[in-house]
Amino acid sequence: MNRFRLSSRAEIDLREIHRYIARDNPSAAGRLVDELFDLFHLLGRSPEIGQARPELRPNLRSISHGNYVVFFYSMNDGAKIAAVVHGARDIDALFRSE
Repeated sequence: MNRFRLSSRAEIDLREIHRYIARDNPSAAGRLVDELFDLFHLLGRSPEIGQARPELRPNLRSISHGNYVVFFYSMNDGAKIAAVVHGARDIDALFRSE
């Protein structure tokens, strides 16, 4: 059974993304989060898609959705969503600080 799991960081990222967008457009915030969950389900079924990111962490992968980048690990039974960040952020610094 393929599935996805959210890390605690990914859960926080999603709440913050929703809160930020909802200040101006609550329906757009809901749509984006729904689209991200659709992507998470896809990753659960096909966890080898996306780009390998060994420069950040061993076994880490990423895939873009609009302005956001989803970082995840391929697992035996799906994918673990590690983080969801805006593509304009300093990705290297984010992963260095962990």
